[in-house]
Amino acid sequence: MALKTALVVEDDKAIQGLLRDTLESEGFQVLVEKDGEWALKALERRLPDVLITDILLPSLGGFEVIEQLRRSPGGANVPVICISGIYRASKHKKDARDRLN
Repeated sequence: MALKTALVVEDDKAIQGLLRDTLESEGFQVLVEKDGEWALKALERRLPDVLITDILLPSLGGFEVIEQLRRSPGGANVPVICISGIYRASKHKKDARDRLN
């Protein structure tokens, strides 16, 4: 059986490592990118089974990465988990729902 693939897009190395270790312990093959531009290149090569992305990233933000994923063939079916240490207020939650629904 092939391993499921997770793409983690996070610029903080400590959080990258935590997510990688956790996902690998659950049987995922984990690909890690540090910014949105590199994430788009990874998505062009292969769609992951799940995308986990920080919202605030260098070069291209997480919302933009998700929007590009959704426009790609098969990308609408990829589950996405958004993470952020900054987006905490209810205004931010509404902004995320409005942009991604």
